[in-house]
Amino acid sequence: MLTGVMREEETIASTSNLLNPNTKDWNFELVDRLGLPRSIFAPVIKAGEVYGTLSEEICEELGCEKVPVVACASHDTASAVAATPSLLDDFVYISCGTWSLFGIENKTPIMNESAATANFTNEGGFDNTIRFLKNIMGLWLIQESRRQWRREGEEVGFDTLEKEALESAPFKCFIDVDDPAFETAGNLP
Repeated sequence: MLTGVMREEETIASTSNLLNPNTKDWNFELVDRLGLPRSIFAPVIKAGEVYGTLSEEICEELGCEKVPVVACASHDTASAVAATPSLLDDFVYISCGTWSLFGIENKTPIMNESAATANFTNEGGFDNTIRFLKNIMGLWLIQESRRQWRREGEEVGFDTLEKEALESAPFKCFIDVDDPAFETAGNLP
């Protein structure tokens, strides 16, 4: 939209499972096996790479000169990890949002049976790093429950939910938040 140049930034492309974590380019062998057309895959670029200038239309609309457009680490967790205020290169992070991500940054991917069994993945990070991480349940259940209550005409704030949780009897119910029934949007309550 900004430049008229079609590119795919590495950190977001890596979450598709179609990017080879070693070469950091599309895995066209897998793309072909899935029967997907290669033509839909734009060239992969790195965060920090200039990939064009603002288009004439955008410059006209904004009343500005052409300026370079620089790719950011477009996966929000990649940007968050890059901004982590650690003085060490070796640290563990937890990123909490709709889904929570627990992981480390590495220079190379970790691809072995133990990682696969524990359901860890390798995603692109800023500055040629690999985010070795595990997706765990985050705020999805509460966010999607609130959306459903809104659809039903009821506004329930986080403060109300917190108060009700504190007032409830402990250990009355157990919910397996990793149950596949909770993965799809809809009426989670």
